[in-house]
Amino acid sequence: MDHALSDLQERFADHNRAVYCLSTIIPAFVNKYAFDALLPAVEMYQAFIDDSRDKLRAEFELWKQHWMHTQHAVHLCIQT
Repeated sequence: MDHALSDLQERFADHNRAVYCLSTIIPAFVNKYAFDALLPAVEMYQAFIDDSRDKLRAEFELWKQHWMHTQHAVHLCIQT
């Protein structure tokens, strides 16, 4: 049983890491990460992505700014 679990963990370790990187685009976490933290997921799903990395980086930064502004506004509303 231990061998089977070890084999499964080894087999899916890279995939789990790449999927975990997708958490960087969740609005609550986006301000804590840089685009480079998303690269393993970008590399894994490159076949499904039409845009270049530069365009993806720009899009990531736009959303990061949006959510930073939105979270700041929410924080100000809560304080008042």
